[in-house]
Amino acid sequence: MSNDVFVGLDWAVHTHAVCVIDVAGSVLDRFEIEREVLSPERGPLADCRRLGRLIVRVAQAWQVLPLHRED
Repeated sequence: MSNDVFVGLDWAVHTHAVCVIDVAGSVLDRFEIEREVLSPERGPLADCRRLGRLIVRVAQAWQVLPLHRED
């Protein structure tokens, strides 16, 4: 049994959707986060910060490991 999970992200204008699945394709979690919750700022740099905050939230919730690993 693998502990690997995959995270899909729908980066939208108002609400960002996240879906976490296992290697078999079963949905483990699905949720949405309002854009304003991550950052009320505007502009390209704010989008980068917002994405970073979203990644941190997903990583904390799922104990996500770095993408690069050596087997």
